[in-house]
Amino acid sequence: MMTSIGDLGMALLLRRNSVRIETDLMRLTEEMATGRVADVTRHLNGNLSALAAIDASRARLAAFAGPVAQATLFTRIQQESLGLIDQTATDLSSGLILATDTGDPTQIQGLATDAAQDFAAALGALNARAGETVVFSGTAAGTAAVLPADQILAALDAVVAGATTGAEVMARVTDWFADPANWYAGGDPRGPMDVGPQAEVTLDVTAADPALRDTLAAMAAVAMIDRGALAGDPQAQSELARAAGETLLAGQSARVDLAARLGTVEARIAEAGTRNEAEIAALDMARNNLVLADPYETAVALEEAQLRLETLYALTARLSGLSLAEYLR
Repeated sequence: MMTSIGDLGMALLLRRNSVRIETDLMRLTEEMATGRVADVTRHLNGNLSALAAIDASRARLAAFAGPVAQATLFTRIQQESLGLIDQTATDLSSGLILATDTGDPTQIQGLATDAAQDFAAALGALNARAGETVVFSGTAAGTAAVLPADQILAALDAVVAGATTGAEVMARVTDWFADPANWYAGGDPRGPMDVGPQAEVTLDVTAADPALRDTLAAMAAVAMIDRGALAGDPQAQSELARAAGETLLAGQSARVDLAARLGTVEARIAEAGTRNEAEIAALDMARNNLVLADPYETAVALEEAQLRLETLYALTARLSGLSLAEYLR
């Protein structure tokens, strides 16, 4: 038996086949252009567990990008601040020791003025920010790490009042700085911070670190000469300048150790970031292998689809030209 199809039915059949072939062409063209299969579920026979595991692992690793960038910026700013403070302290110590060797009161007075400015600059470096976070404030991230220079020096005016020797002024200032509550406005040291799977760093350097505290104390002690401490006694002022200069010089080792400790943390952050990126790249490669379209098979299928479409167009044109008169002739 033969079953005939009417004109409307034939038109619908041809239209459906045309849409199917055009859809295949679009899919195959996309796969040729991207190198990936368009229908992942079909390509993997519905088993998406491996793909889901890769995506989940990649998302976990990508989540560490923010903490790594934050920690990198944080430690870089800290290192820059430590470098500024160390250079300032080193230059000041050299000048103080040289001035006391020559015994020139005018030179010592000028260095005392410089020390007051250096002290303010050091405090400014300790109040440096990474975004909204004060890097030397510990857990009190939103507050200044140290009090303003004028406020600290004003408090020290009362502390050294009545002192008659350079050693006495130096001892009083050092004792005052020994209690961070007098000048440190930050919080406790920060705890560990995750920068990768099983990788953490501790950004616990604060302005109250002993290496910084002793340096600030020596700078402030010299600055007291500029504020009138031991006035009228050049010998006592020279004694104070000498003691402060030697303290700054001796503190260089502690400052270098602090910078080295921070450098170790920087290296661990960089290592964790590099490892995270390498693992993400490996996961991306594994994912691409799962959804990779075979270029040869795709090209063959694309050519076949094009041939099918051309055949369908030819057939459609042939059927469109049929008529009763042509059939009867």
